[in-house]
Amino acid sequence: MCMASENPIDSGLQNSLWRKRIAIGVGLALVVGTVVFLLLKPAPERPREAPPFSLPLLVGDGELASSELEGKPLVINFWGSWCEPCKEELPAFQSTYDDYQDEVEFVGINMKDSLDAARAMADDFGLTYPLVIGETDLEKEFDLVGYPTTVFITSDYELMDSDVEPDEAPTLLGGKQGGGASGLGAITEDELRAEIEKLIAASEGE
Repeated sequence: MCMASENPIDSGLQNSLWRKRIAIGVGLALVVGTVVFLLLKPAPERPREAPPFSLPLLVGDGELASSELEGKPLVINFWGSWCEPCKEELPAFQSTYDDYQDEVEFVGINMKDSLDAARAMADDFGLTYPLVIGETDLEKEFDLVGYPTTVFITSDYELMDSDVEPDEAPTLLGGKQGGGASGLGAITEDELRAEIEKLIAASEGE
């Protein structure tokens, strides 16, 4: 019996079809992989808006509201007369305020203090930037874990991350661990000025 020989034309067509199928399969795999990657890729974190506040002035009558400070970068320092590390950094804040007050807003928020003690400390250190009386709710709103804490806020009123390592050990709140808040612990004047320069640059880039 004679066997029919394989038709070379049919063989070429089959090879061509297989190549097309492989190419289509690879293409589909790339498309599916790209879609899966985009779906699983974490979305970029949006800047966190700083909590608003309206607090009574430590000295004098009236209140200071955060809405009055928008449009310029803002530095908030949470402090208390009972907080030893706070005393280490207050001269740096006053000196830095003297140099940057035209470009940056400064506010000192006094926490958990008696008015007499807070006012006496402000007078002793010759503080001239705005000082207000804080409320305990601010600890939660600003994610405070100890004192002193300095918060840097852009001109769009968004919190800026701070990488400053505390020069003086902070006074931690009960049961909390350090490292979760911006600028936790006393910072040096050089560090404060560096953070303010970074804050100004971040605000100008918005």
